[in-house]
Amino acid sequence: MRRQHLLFRLLISAFGLSVLGSGCTQHRLAMDYEINIDREFGVEHTKETQVFHSGEKFRLRVTTHDDGYLYILNRGTSDVFHVLYPRPEISDGSAFVPGWEHVAVPTHGAFQFDMRPGVEDVIICFSRKTVPKLDRIVHGEVDDPDDIAAALHTLDVASKRDGSFMKTHYAGHTQVVLCSPLEGAVLVNTIRLTHL
Repeated sequence: MRRQHLLFRLLISAFGLSVLGSGCTQHRLAMDYEINIDREFGVEHTKETQVFHSGEKFRLRVTTHDDGYLYILNRGTSDVFHVLYPRPEISDGSAFVPGWEHVAVPTHGAFQFDMRPGVEDVIICFSRKTVPKLDRIVHGEVDDPDDIAAALHTLDVASKRDGSFMKTHYAGHTQVVLCSPLEGAVLVNTIRLTHL
């Protein structure tokens, strides 16, 4: 009995040290995402580091680890921003998503790389609270590309300044974790997709 008690205490201590060592003792935001590309014989998971080809079709699937607010924007080769999520036709345009619920973007069909080679940025933002700066972009109140880029940069820097950001690639998906002392932290992750 005493040996079991000692073993239990050692396990608790090890668990406590691992939690403290992770730096996630305050506000932890996490999500997984996968990129699916249409191939001749079906859909295939792929990495964002792959070089794509103009005309190929792809879609995203994002899963947040907690309830919160999800915003997804695209900045294409034309340097214009497009709001991919939330959309008016999905949940009345609400950015709120329940934790562990898969969000497919687009909901139906797929995006297609245009014929202009370059880099497509897909910016995924997640927070436990609504983000007024992003809400203004979603509702079209801010539409200048420079203003949008500046707002995203400010959110990204503010969240990571005193916290830690970790991005891990797995076989079929990527996991992103932000540990921040800020209660209103926003996890900002940019996916860069290069196509020829």
